[in-house]
Amino acid sequence: RDALKPEARAASGGRRGAEPKRWLVSLSQRNPPLAAIAVGDLDTARQVTFTVPGMGTYTDDMQLWTETAQNVFDAQASVGAPAAHAVVAWIGYRTPPPGIDATLGDYAERGAPMLASELAGLQAARHGGDLASVNVIAHSYGSTMAADALAARDLGVDSFVMLGSAGVEDGIDDARDLHARHVYAGEAADDDEAVWGRLSRQDPRAPGFGATVISVDGDPARGLLPVTTHAPVLHSSWNDDPDSRAWTTIRDPAERAAEFAAHEKTYGYLDAGTESLRNAAIATTPHATERLDAAG
Repeated sequence: RDALKPEARAASGGRRGAEPKRWLVSLSQRNPPLAAIAVGDLDTARQVTFTVPGMGTYTDDMQLWTETAQNVFDAQASVGAPAAHAVVAWIGYRTPPPGIDATLGDYAERGAPMLASELAGLQAARHGGDLASVNVIAHSYGSTMAADALAARDLGVDSFVMLGSAGVEDGIDDARDLHARHVYAGEAADDDEAVWGRLSRQDPRAPGFGATVISVDGDPARGLLPVTTHAPVLHSSWNDDPDSRAWTTIRDPAERAAEFAAHEKTYGYLDAGTESLRNAAIATTPHATERLDAAG
């Protein structure tokens, strides 16, 4: 029962009057548990985006991963997404723990059919309706797994965005094999972890692969923050509260102040205000009102 608490907190929104509503889409009491929570109504959304995590993300992290989905939802709304859109915080496969496991394909091979089933199920449930766009934003090892799923068959995905990718398997020749109308990839200059996942895989940013490479390193002139690490998201009301247990467990006041100050200047790929989040939102919003920043 305790293992299900993060899902319950995430689905409740964590704050009164949270808009849009959040819905528990799926829950499996496996070991570890797997779950998906939608920000927005999947039954009426005209645009749906799945956010897929990478290594070391478990349902204990569902509250933060749902806040990540909220960030994507809000960013999409700001660039012209229809009012009826939804973002799914999908922790529907067993992710590898940090370390050597992320260089192996086993977790991706097992997870790919699960993501494919979710995408196909959505398409079937909304067949003949007004669902206009289905998209996937995947981080780190999640992009490896999602690429396996999309390469296996056409799942009706419009845009596939890979951030800090752990790489695409060599059996996938180029972006066309992913059966998505548009394929994007972005990686921060300060991300020193993603490369280790590509020891035996190809970089989706390689010119020959055919993905559109997006900028994620920030634009101070427009107030867009840079990604400074491999993490997908670091900021939340909990993480940004110096009085929360995220920080009060550091007993030395000087050390605590220094670490909190460093935290305030560190951003993940889907943190609010980053160029990465903005470009991911534009990439997954048909007829966006703003132009995508391609990496130069």
